[in-house]
Formats: sequence, C-alpha cells, structure tokens
Amino acid sequence: NTVTYAGSGTNSGALEVVTGTLTLGADFSVSSATIAVGATLNTTSSYVLSVSGTLTNNGTLAADPRITYNGAVEQTLLNFIGYLNLTINNAAGVVASGLSSILNTLSLVLGQLSGAAANITLGAGATISRSGGSIDAAPTFGSSANVTYAQNGSAITTGAELPTSTTVLNNLTINTSNVVTLNANASGNGTLTLTSGAMAVVNKTLTVKSG
Repeated sequence: NTVTYAGSGTNSGALEVVTGTLTLGADFSVSSATIAVGATLNTTSSYVLSVSGTLTNNGTLAADPRITYNGAVEQTLLNFIGYLNLTINNAAGVVASGLSSILNTLSLVLGQLSGAAANITLGAGATISRSGGSIDAAPTFGSSANVTYAQNGSAITTGAELPTSTTVLNNLTINTSNVVTLNANASGNGTLTLTSGAMAVVNKTLTVKSG
C-alpha cells in the first residue's frame, strides 16, 4: 500500500514507516524517523524531511531525498548514497560515520559537519552553501563544485568547503550581510558573483575567470 502525506507540519514524536510506502507531499518535521525492513519512505525531490533525532533506514529511502538535520544534541548522519539536498542546522553538530554523497546542495546553516574527509562525496557540479555552519575537512569533490556564502549576520572565514584545487571550483557567490575572508588561495573557473556583502583577500590569491 502507498500512503501520501500532503499536509506540512511538525510531529513532536517519531515517524515510523512499518510497511508499504509513505510518500511525503509536503515538508515535514519529526523527532526521529525509522524505515522498517520492506518499507519505503519517499520524500520526492520537492519536499524536505527535517529530523531532530535519528534517521534510521532498514528498508528503502527512495532516491534523491532532501533531508535536514536540526537537532539540539549531536546527531549522526544516515549513511546514504544520493542525498539530493542535505542541510546541517544543528549547533551541536552532525557526524558522518559512513559513506554518503550529495548530488545537488550541501547547506551548512548551523554547527559543524564532521567526518567529511573520509565519508562525504559531492556530485559533479554540486553546491556547498555556507551561512552559519562549517565542515571539518574537505569532502571528496566531484569534477566541479560551486560555493555560495549565504546571508549570515556574522563574518565568515572560508574553510574546507572552498576547494583549493585549481580545477574544481566553478562559481563563487558572496551573498551575505557581512564580510567573507579568504583563508587560502583559490581559483575559480566560473563566475564570481558579489550579490551582497564583501570579500576580503589579505595575503592570499583569488583567481577568477569572470565576474
């Protein structure tokens, strides 16, 4: 059987998909989510499942999920190859303990995503959007990556989210209310877009092809 949930909302308890298929037809927030053996959770590519606790997959998490981790204590990332969008919005941090890949956008909103060097892979052309969060080490980038520094009330110093390879960084976008300071040399092969805010380059080199 297939059940489609079409109303957005927040569930203070746990979501359990015990059998059949549950398709989210709207954004939904839960304290935890469990997919049982033989069951399927389908978020579709249009809606976001936000989890403040644990996301456990013993069945099938359908392709291209959009998942947000927004807990108050440290969370562990569900190992999954093929997140469409993954958002880290937890001041206590999120730990990647196994292999995961992000096809479209990794959003670093709040807290640190750790374990990235060994466990996180970005698809070709994927974007890292950083506002108030961070990543502890460079992930495995695809052949190209875009980086956006998004609206944030505090100054940002670039970190491991910004590729240092001269061939990987494509577009770089500054769209923040404060200053982004370059912490390492970087070379962009696409466009530098300064929508809002400023970029400080002190004793470092930023090379861009257009902007």
